[in-house]
Amino acid sequence: MYTLYTDAATNIDTQHSAAGILIIHAGKQQQLHAQLPDGDNHHAEFYAALAGFNALLETVNDAAKKRYRAIFYRL
Repeated sequence: MYTLYTDAATNIDTQHSAAGILIIHAGKQQQLHAQLPDGDNHHAEFYAALAGFNALLETVNDAAKKRYRAIFYRL
């Protein structure tokens, strides 16, 4: 099972936003960050969730590719 946490922050003066992303799987943590579109913090939180889901998809796809390669090489 994978666990995903995201959080966003926005500088109220510049409207620059960024996200922190944490993916946990099999007791291991992967910490990531992402630059987000400028805007308010409310929108930044949604963009952070989207960035987190994209990162999770990449992580799962990479893990699946490694598994399939291992199976292929055993054949």
